Amino acid sequence: MTSVVQEQDTIVALATAIGRGAIALVRLSGPEAFAIVASEAQSAERERLWAAVKKFNPFYAQYEKITDRQIPVVVLRRAS
Repeated sequence: MTSVVQEQDTIVALATAIGRGAIALVRLSGPEAFAIVASEAQSAERERLWAAVKKFNPFYAQYEKITDRQIPVVVLRRAS
């Protein structure tokens, strides 16, 4: 069976207000800190990552059943 999580993926679940103006704090620990860029995952990338989120934390699968909105998946990447 192929894993839905790829080696380079890091899954972060943020609890914020709904909307594009929502603010979240991302804290990096360790000797290296770097700037990040956030974007909302789309299409196949979103489906792959959303499956990984639900596998990691089944609460999200239950929540998905009781809401009528698509839950955003935010991808954090190192800024270039």
